[in-house]
Amino acid sequence: MVELHEFALLTFCLSYPPVRTRLEMLMGSNVVRLTDRKYMLKLMSRIRQDYESQQKIRIEERKKNELTRTKKMILNRLIPVQEAPMELRKYPLFQLYLYCDAIIEEKRKRRIPKKARMTESLYRLLYPDEKNDEEVNEDDEEEIYMKTVYINGSPELVPMSPQEISDLKREQEAVKDIEDGYMLTQEEYDRLHYETEAVKELRETQTVEEMYAKAYEIVGILYSYVDEGRYKKAAEEKNAGDKNTEEGPVDTSATIGESEKRPETDV
Repeated sequence: MVELHEFALLTFCLSYPPVRTRLEMLMGSNVVRLTDRKYMLKLMSRIRQDYESQQKIRIEERKKNELTRTKKMILNRLIPVQEAPMELRKYPLFQLYLYCDAIIEEKRKRRIPKKARMTESLYRLLYPDEKNDEEVNEDDEEEIYMKTVYINGSPELVPMSPQEISDLKREQEAVKDIEDGYMLTQEEYDRLHYETEAVKELRETQTVEEMYAKAYEIVGILYSYVDEGRYKKAAEEKNAGDKNTEEGPVDTSATIGESEKRPETDV
């Protein structure tokens, strides 16, 4: 057994059968000359060459496995042939796939209707609103809102801030809506939604007691009107009853006698 204490890389046994077989394969003999520097350098180079060759074999094997997997995926139509490597496209079956796909694509293009190119004059004739919208947008982009500011007693024009511009546009839109009849003025709105001062104070109350007290003040007037009408109606009924009693009972005997004296007529 030999141990490399200087580098502490590995520990191996030269009398182990796999190690002896490996030595015979690399050096042609299982005799080891540990003190011979040339022998050890040659053994090192042979081990490196064998490792590189084995690595190349593993790489080639992995490539073959990957190509086989790609073939199976193409045959199962999991991936298109166009995405396959060039060495796989040369296969006769895959060439047939490419030829069939080209025929299908050509027929698909024939079925798709061609887009007719419309001249600009005809397009503007059919869609005039889009041009007007573009012109309006260009005008909006070029328009700069200015306001007059007095500096040292002299008026000067300065650009308006974005907030001032938005407020101005909102006012202009409101005026235009009022002119077109889409919106009411403040006077018309107040006239349609008129509220007395008592109702406004009722809306501003904070507690339930204040709300009930204010509501009683408002509704109490209505109750007084109802009571006054009720009393007037009772007084009128009482006066009518007194008048009937003063006139006395109606004599119904005269009316009965007159009806008996009337001759009967044959129908």
